Amino acid sequence: MISVLAVLKAGGAFLPLDAELPPERVSFMLEETQAKMLIVQKGLEQNGAFSGTCMIADAQALMEENHFPINSSSSPDDLAYIMYTSGSTGRPKGVMITNRNVVSLVRNSNYTSASGDDRFIMTGSISFDAVTFEMFGALLNGASLHIIDQSTLLSPDRFGAYLIENDITVLFLTTALFNQLAQVRADMFSGLHTLYVGGEALSPALMNAVRHACPDLALHNIYGPTENTTFSTFFKMKRDYAGPIPIGKPISNSTAYILDAKGKLLPIGVPGELCVGGDGVAKGYLNREDLTNAVFSPHPFLPGERIYRTGDLARWQLRIHQQD
Repeated sequence: MISVLAVLKAGGAFLPLDAELPPERVSFMLEETQAKMLIVQKGLEQNGAFSGTCMIADAQALMEENHFPINSSSSPDDLAYIMYTSGSTGRPKGVMITNRNVVSLVRNSNYTSASGDDRFIMTGSISFDAVTFEMFGALLNGASLHIIDQSTLLSPDRFGAYLIENDITVLFLTTALFNQLAQVRADMFSGLHTLYVGGEALSPALMNAVRHACPDLALHNIYGPTENTTFSTFFKMKRDYAGPIPIGKPISNSTAYILDAKGKLLPIGVPGELCVGGDGVAKGYLNREDLTNAVFSPHPFLPGERIYRTGDLARWQLRIHQQD
C-alpha cells in the first residue's frame, strides 16, 4: 500500500503483481509495460526475470526516510495503473486506468457514502480490479483500510470474528467467496453497514438468506468490467428474489445502454449488448490498438466521448428502474 501511494505521488503508474502469479506471466507483464522499477517483498526478487531496478520493500527502512511532502505533477488523465485481464481467451490484455477513472469510481457516487468513520477490508488479490474500490474507496474518503491474511479470509469463523472485533463497515466480496461464507454463516455480515457482491451471477437463495439474517445490512449486487474501472452498475436488494437478481442502474458519472448490432438503442425488455460509458471508461488496452478500437467505440449519443462494449447480454426492465 505504501508503494502504491508512493508511485502515484511521484507521478508514476503502478502495475499490481500478485506473488502467486506464474513467473512467466509476471515476466510478460513486466516486459510489455516496460516497467522501470520492481518493488517486492523480501524473498520474491526472482519471481520473473526483470532487467530494471529491483527494490525490496522494507517498512522499517521507509519509516526512517524523511517525511517531507513532495509536489505531484499528475493530471486527471495520466495513468494510475495497468490492470491485466485473466487472458483466458489468449494473450492477457493490460487495461490502462487513469486518475480520473479512479476518482470517478469512489468519490461522490450514488452507490457508496463512505466517510472517515468507515473501515474497509481488502479481500482480493492485488491483481484483481476490485482492489481499486477497496484501496481508494477507503483512502480517498478518509476511511481506514484493513489488510488480512488469506487463512483468516477463508475461515468463516475467523473472518466473521475479525469483522466484528474490528468494526468493519464496508466490504466487497466476489460471488464465489460470498457463497462460500454465506453457506456457513449467513449472519456473519450483520455488523457491516454495506456489503457489495459481484463478479458472477448471484444465488438468490443465499442473497435472500443474508438479507434476512442481517436486516440492517445494505446488500448490493454490483456489476462492472475492468475496462470501466471496476464497477458500472449497482442494485440494492430490498426484497427477496426467486429468479435472477438485477444488476441495477449506473453508478454516478456513468451511463449504460442496451444496443443492437448497429449501435441503436433497444426498447424495454429486448435483449441486446450492454455498453457502458462515462468517466470510468479506460484509455484502452496497452499496445493493443486493434482490440481497443474493436470494443472502445465512439459514443453513439454524446460526441467526443466513448463507450465500452462489454459483450454481455442484458435487457432494460422498467419496473426495476422505477423501484429504485
